[in-house]
Amino acid sequence: MNKLLTTLAAGSVALLMSASAFAADVTMRISLQLPMKSHLGQNLQLFKKEVEAKSNGNIEVQIYDSAQLYKDKEVPAAVGSGAIEAGVASLTRYVGDVPAVDIFYQPFLFNSEEKVRKAVAKGSAIRGPIDKAIEGTGSTVLWWQAYGGAIMLSKGGPIANPDDMKGKSASFWKDTRPICRSNRRGCNIGFWIGAISCLSARYR
Repeated sequence: MNKLLTTLAAGSVALLMSASAFAADVTMRISLQLPMKSHLGQNLQLFKKEVEAKSNGNIEVQIYDSAQLYKDKEVPAAVGSGAIEAGVASLTRYVGDVPAVDIFYQPFLFNSEEKVRKAVAKGSAIRGPIDKAIEGTGSTVLWWQAYGGAIMLSKGGPIANPDDMKGKSASFWKDTRPICRSNRRGCNIGFWIGAISCLSARYR
């Protein structure tokens, strides 16, 4: 069964004894912050359908949407500790353990969809080491999904490169990832990936 789980879910999940001969042998609970009708929820429903079909019903996938179980910031620790078998979280939630994930918030670095797709492709020079580092937290990344880019609005003219920021000020985000780390010396600002979510699963 463990081999089957590794194949289907890229990581083994908790084994639960079935109450009857018709119950699934394994239950995989997935925490999702968004409602089921969101694109991430729809993807998970497809995942559930595929896993349950290919396991002949031996694996039951339960999706808890709208943060019923865990908030986005709580998912990495919950999955890593084994409190839940899998969860969807913003990639940047791993920044405390894997600082490299903040590379996707560096302005001007990923300024085209082509660059984004290459960076997040499984096994790429960027994603590969990040996935490996996340394994150190007790989780295995099953897939990444980008959902939208973000742009900066400027006053008085376009900002196409860092030099265009010289002598200008920039606002900061409310969280710990600032748009601009320096506001007077040609700091980085501009286009960057809006958000990337990853589905990670606990392995044992």
